Amino acid sequence: MSHHTQSEADATTDEPLLKARGLKQHYPIKEGILRRQTGTVRAVDGVDLDVYPGDTHAIVGESGCGKSTLLETLLGLEEPTAGTISYDGTSIGDLSGSEKRALKSQIQIVFQNPESSLDPRNTIGQIISEPLHLHTEASTQQIDARVVSLLDDVGLGPRYYGRYPHELSGGQQQRVAIARAISLNPSLLLLDEPTSALDVSVQSKILRLLDEIKDEYDLTYVMVTHDLSVVRHFATDVSVMYLGNVIEKASTEALFGDPKHPYTQALISAVPVPDPHHTAENDITLPGTVPEPSDPPAGCRFHPRCPIATEECAEDFPAFESHDRHEVRCIRVPEAEEIGSTEDSAAAGTSSTDRPGLSAAQYEDARQE
Repeated sequence: MSHHTQSEADATTDEPLLKARGLKQHYPIKEGILRRQTGTVRAVDGVDLDVYPGDTHAIVGESGCGKSTLLETLLGLEEPTAGTISYDGTSIGDLSGSEKRALKSQIQIVFQNPESSLDPRNTIGQIISEPLHLHTEASTQQIDARVVSLLDDVGLGPRYYGRYPHELSGGQQQRVAIARAISLNPSLLLLDEPTSALDVSVQSKILRLLDEIKDEYDLTYVMVTHDLSVVRHFATDVSVMYLGNVIEKASTEALFGDPKHPYTQALISAVPVPDPHHTAENDITLPGTVPEPSDPPAGCRFHPRCPIATEECAEDFPAFESHDRHEVRCIRVPEAEEIGSTEDSAAAGTSSTDRPGLSAAQYEDARQE
């Protein structure tokens, strides 16, 4: 599979399947009897995104960072406040209503909670066949045959055709949701926390299924998740979001091997380590809380919580800069790399490969400087 970052895009002839530029999704805050606008929630605040054919592009970040809103905007569930979205070289904003409807067959989504995304009044057969009735001119017999084939592809089988969602387990419901999503042979599948509502024992089976149908149906994935352990083994590329903005982009291998942004280092530090000798002193705990998206800080959005921030960080939000196969919005990358060097990590009792970035002690030292 290909691994692309913004800096590498110029060196390849591949064009992104999905491209977003300056994408914003703002929501007005209205108060009082007259419902006057008193503020704005900047859920997505100027995101650039490139997703290449065949990739699994993960969007990660803390809860409330705007990643799910970004996914819904990319799908077209909401019109963006500003910015452009292009699919396969065509600007979606320039399409007519009928053209947008036709495009929906090429972009599908699997939601976080399978139970709430399936109509409890319909049988499994009716749920999976609905997109086929809406977007194709196939006969009822052809559609029924297609549904049976899809049930086989997701590991359920035709015996589930006449059952209702409440008769299925969470994992089986998610398989139905996946079957519905691929029924129209889309090129792009958006995954909104596809395993977070499932038991741990079921999560790996669903991920394995997604991996299998990706090759079988020649799919490209955009996955939103907070589970970095899933990202590490499933994604090809990663965009890290913080407070409505993407702050670091890289291939999965580069991001986990050597995270550049202090926030990314903290996120990776929080991933549980299957090591009985690992101690909490090597983990990174960020001070404070995530600011409100209705009142983002000036300059770098992360600087109030960043231990190596300077006064300059509070002045301007930096543009992306290339750092060793990463695209990073940070002017302090060299300092973060120095503090999180291999020698310091080894002194803290962990290797730079297993636990890249700054240890808790190093963060505290940096805060005192």
